[in-house]
Amino acid sequence: MAALADATGTRRIDLADVVTGIDRENLDLVLAALAHAAGSHEHAGFEVAADERSARLVRLPSLHPWPDSSTKNQTANGLPSSESTAAQPPSLTW
Repeated sequence: MAALADATGTRRIDLADVVTGIDRENLDLVLAALAHAAGSHEHAGFEVAADERSARLVRLPSLHPWPDSSTKNQTANGLPSSESTAAQPPSLTW
């Protein structure tokens, strides 16, 4: 379970209660913010050469990078979503 505290630090807020029902666009931003706050954009990995004689540290990509506005209306496999051609209602931003 993940939890947050309110601005005063006196009330605990369950993260599941906060994100339940959030639209996909804003959920993408929340996931990117959590990955960034956790430092996943600064993680390193160990890469072994194919001949297994050498190795090096490499910078790993973020676990969930910030969304790119050019891929906003695409599905996970990169194909345009069926919703991208239909008129979309305005999304609510918190």
